[in-house]
Amino acid sequence: MLLDPMGPLRLDWRYLPRALPWFTRLLLNLRPAPFARTVEGLRLLNQASLPAWQRLLESIGHNELLHLQGSLLMYERSESQAALLALQQRMNQQQVAVERWGAERLRSTAPQLHQRAKGGLFFPETGHFIDPYITLLAVVEAARQAGVDFVQNEVLGGQVLADGVVLHTRRAKWPAAAY
Repeated sequence: MLLDPMGPLRLDWRYLPRALPWFTRLLLNLRPAPFARTVEGLRLLNQASLPAWQRLLESIGHNELLHLQGSLLMYERSESQAALLALQQRMNQQQVAVERWGAERLRSTAPQLHQRAKGGLFFPETGHFIDPYITLLAVVEAARQAGVDFVQNEVLGGQVLADGVVLHTRRAKWPAAAY
């Protein structure tokens, strides 16, 4: 698939020498210890994101744009159950709230689901935006009202500093302090 020029995902063999350092770092990061650190970092980031969005949307008077109803991952084929149970175990190891629902619970909670639904995992501590575009517009407008100026420019690079970051653009350097 990777070498098929008409495939959905392809790798041009001429690019391989340039990609080799990236592939090497990827393989090194897939070892158990670095992988566990990456997963933990993502868990912490995700754990903090929902409360941060709630605070932001409430502060601009638009908390109705975020619905906190959880999310459901379900299966219809019996052979999919093992993969779902393995996912539940990984989520439990990462302290992610997840509940296993059988077909009866699915039907009582969401009767509109197809009768072939055999079970699933419910993630109660998740939410979704009603309309991501409208959410973006609301945040941008609130930022403008608070005095933020938006500048569009091509970012050529950047640096992480002890007290923040600096973005390098064609026109200028833009520092941003960490807080």
